[in-house]
Amino acid sequence: MSPERFRHVVTLTVKDIPKLDQNVISELSVQSIIDGKLQAIPFQIDEYNQKSNFYYEGKEAPALGTVGVMDEKDELVFMYHDTGPKLTDQHPQSGTLMLELSFQDGDETRYAYVIKNSAERSTKKYVDYNVETGLIKSDYYTLEVDTKNPLNWKSHTYRTFNRDDSNIIDTLKIRISGELFGPWATLTLDNDNLKPTIIGVKHGPVRTIVKMDTRVSIAGIPVPLAKLMMHYYLNEQHLSAPVYADIPALGFLLRVIDKPSVSVSVDFNRLEGAEVYTAKGPKEASIVDGELSETEKLFDIAGVTGDLKDLSTVKLENNYLYMDTKRDYHILALLHIFPESLAVNDLDLIERSLALFGEDLGVLYFDDEKYRNKPEFVPGAHPEVGYDISLETSSKGEDITGRVEIRFAINLYFLDQIGTGGPEQFEQQVRNPPELAYRALSQDAVAEL
Repeated sequence: MSPERFRHVVTLTVKDIPKLDQNVISELSVQSIIDGKLQAIPFQIDEYNQKSNFYYEGKEAPALGTVGVMDEKDELVFMYHDTGPKLTDQHPQSGTLMLELSFQDGDETRYAYVIKNSAERSTKKYVDYNVETGLIKSDYYTLEVDTKNPLNWKSHTYRTFNRDDSNIIDTLKIRISGELFGPWATLTLDNDNLKPTIIGVKHGPVRTIVKMDTRVSIAGIPVPLAKLMMHYYLNEQHLSAPVYADIPALGFLLRVIDKPSVSVSVDFNRLEGAEVYTAKGPKEASIVDGELSETEKLFDIAGVTGDLKDLSTVKLENNYLYMDTKRDYHILALLHIFPESLAVNDLDLIERSLALFGEDLGVLYFDDEKYRNKPEFVPGAHPEVGYDISLETSSKGEDITGRVEIRFAINLYFLDQIGTGGPEQFEQQVRNPPELAYRALSQDAVAEL
């Protein structure tokens, strides 16, 4: 199994498996063949609310559909590495077999089984987040975040990282920049201006979801330019950070801030000797050495492609950022957009929102031991790597105005190996999960297997 497939999180909805629709969540579980026996595996079902965020009782928005029933956008989640061979004559210790799920990946097919009314549950938990201490922990990594501002990362370790100083990352950095009332003044909002408040946490055996409400402020004064919400999806070997921004009147905002841009980067802790690659080249490695080389100036990734009026053609791919530390630790970043999460009945809103990303995305990269850019705990950029998204303000010769939604996510994959196919194959597999098929089972059907 490739490194990407091992860390892959299977996420299924009733759109993928209509047979799951309207089933009581507490009656469902997932099992697979492990060591020749049908056994319970870790899983969870996350319900969603009417704002396309995860639902938790009594907070924010009403549930989308019925609470306690799998419907609408609710997600069944488990790890791909917990799937196994096809069931033969085994039966669950309790409950009944409901569905066989098969996952085709090249020449390999793996299986999992949805069981109804089984009392069997796995006790395994793949990730844990202690809200009071800010410590995120899995069998592979730890990540400590500031309890007062979860955007500020304090330390990150990985089980195979080979160095006396085990802390790999200095901190996460988010910037919103633009020209304020013209080119003579620049406004930059950083982690401190975007100080988020945790408003909900969904703990699960497979992933933990952290929802943060962010209020933009300057010198402590709220600035109601946009509604901004962030999440952390914490997994066994990766972290996803979706960002949702709702801007009611883009035209008004652009009269205040011109040439807006958003950057998301990770400032690393003294990784001299590491090799850095980007999706569109250069092909040769760039070595972290405290100086910006000509190779590093050529870093490049792809932007949005496709017809904005046809969501099925819209893609954002070929944008990985990859680093091999040469100390038994690899980290790969990917940028995602979510056209399907926007209001599906408002095609003009979708087109305006996607047009903001444009066809070009930038790589933010600093390799300079003297560089200072707060917040940071360790002076210098060793290196600092991330995405620089310059938001387009016009499309097809016309200014973009009206309400827009900006929805994107940065995924960070923490790995001890990248695999023989390199970062190219890793990204390709992330964006093309194993092919799903399913069939309903009865006791008669099981006897025929």
